[in-house]
Amino acid sequence: MIGETVTVLTAGTRTDRYGATVEDWDNPTSIDVENVLVADGGSTETNTNASNITDSDFDLIFQPPITVTPTPENRIIVRGLTCNVAGRPFRWTWPASGDDAGLVVKVQIREGG
Repeated sequence: MIGETVTVLTAGTRTDRYGATVEDWDNPTSIDVENVLVADGGSTETNTNASNITDSDFDLIFQPPITVTPTPENRIIVRGLTCNVAGRPFRWTWPASGDDAGLVVKVQIREGG
């Protein structure tokens, strides 16, 4: 199957005023990953306290060969939306052969509020 291109972001670093190294999302590094399958994982809407919040999930399947393994410390741009990695990505293998079928990554985004 032919997939889409997504971008995996990793926070840059900077030194804060106390001398500690902290994440800097204003200067991330990025890696484009081609041939990623994108599926809608669902969404929910919250209309409380006069705020309209929508939480959306996507399931991404990074097809072989796997060159990047995102972690919850990364963000991924999917169809123009910058999403957080949710949970631990896991390898998917074909049951009969054990061959690598891909890497499943769940991402989520909260909009509104």
